[in-house]
Amino acid sequence: MKGASLFLLFCLAAGLAAGQPGATYSPRYYSFISRGRELRTAKDYIGSGRMFDSGFQSAGWQGRPRDFYDAGCSWALAGVVDQAYIDLYRAVRQGKYAHPEEAEKDSDLVALRADKRWPDIIGRMRVNKMAASRKFDVALRDTLDRIFTLDQSSRLAMDSIENRYGRSSRQMDSLYRAMSRRDSADQVRVREILSRRSWPSPDEVGERASMAVFLVIQHGDSLTHVTYLPMMQEAVQRGAARAEDLALLEDRLLTEQHKPQIYGSQVRIDSTGKAAFFPITDEIHVDQRRASVGLESLESYGRYFGIDYHLPRAGGSAEPAPVH
Repeated sequence: MKGASLFLLFCLAAGLAAGQPGATYSPRYYSFISRGRELRTAKDYIGSGRMFDSGFQSAGWQGRPRDFYDAGCSWALAGVVDQAYIDLYRAVRQGKYAHPEEAEKDSDLVALRADKRWPDIIGRMRVNKMAASRKFDVALRDTLDRIFTLDQSSRLAMDSIENRYGRSSRQMDSLYRAMSRRDSADQVRVREILSRRSWPSPDEVGERASMAVFLVIQHGDSLTHVTYLPMMQEAVQRGAARAEDLALLEDRLLTEQHKPQIYGSQVRIDSTGKAAFFPITDEIHVDQRRASVGLESLESYGRYFGIDYHLPRAGGSAEPAPVH
């Protein structure tokens, strides 16, 4: 993978995939959910569904709305329709999942649409969406959505410009300058927003807009990271931000301070374009820490950057046993 992509991947490797945050769950819960996503990527849909459900069982059959939804997708892809509906009903009843348009377009759920329960699931999502809209800040959502789009548009263009003109080209220099100007403007706007209110949650502005706040802070300088780290930690505690995103910010600050990172999220590029992880504290237990906040294994994460990574010790897997 080209080095130019790293600005995007540093901040979106966890992605929007995990969806909106909720209550804080145990490391064991996050370990199951992280493994469920890995198995789904590997197309082991039954194994994925079992891991998701093991996570819910470990939390007393509670869970994050998006995790319930993703479990339903895994079971649907496996052709286990009844179990898919069990998890989707958990999503809409317990988690108040409110994205009917996404569900109606989601190809993972094709196997469910002929079932008589499908209209009820979509109807419940629509009701949840209407209820959520009463506390929704549309104006702030629109502002942060624009920031998100502008933040990511130049970063998404990095690989194509680098491939066409070269890493040291005038075009790449111009892109970096434009990104720097955009980041500075976005930071002024986000600092102003956070000076008058708490960290906006997905319930208040939507997942993408809430993610925009994190991206702008993550793209700031070390002083920005130090300043807003406590605010984001508080946001994670009350369910307004995601633990996996906080992990990226914590790692970024540690590497800026020339200290070993905790979760292994930060990658450096040498002069030949080869990627490697910054030093990691207590590296043999890094996957346990990553799983505790909902991140995939470091081996899987490393593949995004072309890193062939293996934990620095051999031995048995620490993977928890699923329920059946």
